[in-house]
Order: sequence, then C-alpha cells, then structure tokens
Amino acid sequence: MRLLNAKEVAYRLGYSTSWFHKNRITLYHNGFPFPRPGTKRWDPVAVSNWMHEGESNPSSSRNVSASRQALNQL
Repeated sequence: MRLLNAKEVAYRLGYSTSWFHKNRITLYHNGFPFPRPGTKRWDPVAVSNWMHEGESNPSSSRNVSASRQALNQL
C-alpha cells in the first residue's frame, strides 16, 4: 500500500499543506490517525476512515459529520 505524504493528506482534507502542518496536533486530539511509525506518511485507509467515521456505524461515539466539524473548528 502506498502511504500519503503531508501534501496528499492536506489535499484529501481540502486544506493547504501549511494548514495541515499547523493543525496536526488538534487533528490528532480529534482522532485523526498518526503517521506510520518511522515515517512521515499516513495510511490512506486510516485517513479515509477518519473522514467517513460514523457513516457505516450509526452507533459510533462520533456522529457522521464529527470529523468535518473538527476540521471546521480549527
């Protein structure tokens, strides 16, 4: 599996790379996946799952738009 660099993660989130770098810690506090150990790259499946968490699991502790709300609060 090909891992994502920061620029690719930012693009998927709809933000600039500099925004992503400035807001990573807050994202991590909201459940965003950490980069793979020993790399500066993220698992694309984990990123996608975080963005869509709750859509397939209505009993999730976060609602469908929780990840988007976390992004909008930054």
